[in-house]
Amino acid sequence: MQLNGTTFGRWGGLVRVTLDDLTVSFSHLDRDSLLSAWAWLLGPRRLPTLVTAAGDAFVQDADDGSVHFLDAGGDCVVAVAASEGELRHLQVQG
Repeated sequence: MQLNGTTFGRWGGLVRVTLDDLTVSFSHLDRDSLLSAWAWLLGPRRLPTLVTAAGDAFVQDADDGSVHFLDAGGDCVVAVAASEGELRHLQVQG
């Protein structure tokens, strides 16, 4: 439940959610082929930088450094930041 932007757990206590709770580590996998099934939508030069627990991903364009969000359920890619630094800035503001 949320009240004024604060999330409360089942028993009324505050639930703290971190980025680690919402993402999965893929460091043990081959970054270049991790999203190969999405090559038809991503193209050959976008590589994952962050993968969500829901299966979506943030990908970075190897040519210009821009960051895009892959919505796996919606089969679409949306530009979200001009660089990884800008994305980190947006995460801190969030």
